[in-house]
Amino acid sequence: MVTTKGIPLRINGGADKASFDQEFSLLGGQYNGSIGADSWGAHQYGPLAGKEMEVFTRQEYGFYLVTRLTGYTVETALGLIEKANNSLGQRGTFVLDLATNRNDSGYKYWNDDLYTANTTLNGSLGLPVIFDEETEFITNISNVMGYASWGSNDGNWNKNYLPNGGFDTADESWSSGSRYWNASSPTYLNR
Repeated sequence: MVTTKGIPLRINGGADKASFDQEFSLLGGQYNGSIGADSWGAHQYGPLAGKEMEVFTRQEYGFYLVTRLTGYTVETALGLIEKANNSLGQRGTFVLDLATNRNDSGYKYWNDDLYTANTTLNGSLGLPVIFDEETEFITNISNVMGYASWGSNDGNWNKNYLPNGGFDTADESWSSGSRYWNASSPTYLNR
């Protein structure tokens, strides 16, 4: 499933907050009862569950795979789809950008997931990976096939090499920066 701009990023409730995309992935399956819970549900799919990488099916694992496609404009988002279509059969580099300041916190498990992704992509699958363990965000990388980072939750967000790159606020406070995003209607072809 694919969510996009206009769909909420997070859901408020309980002692914790949740990503809309994460909660959405649980609908109608064996994890349906976990929606809105103040805990994490464990699953048995892939390297993060200590398993080998294999073909995913919702029927076997009980949840959906969900991703988000968005951009500053509809044309930008549609352009991403076009670039993806044109890249079929090609390979690029995966960029994994750790927040090393999180290794001594209760959020260390997210970094552990990035370490596992590096081992799986680079080691097991033999795919090219830039695995960044520096403080600042990694930038200016070309031919990127996949990217994962802490984003505005990094803790060094206001020390980014791209200050106010459209995602932070004028006062460098935590934010998705959505107030800077403007929507426009796409251009439709009449056929």
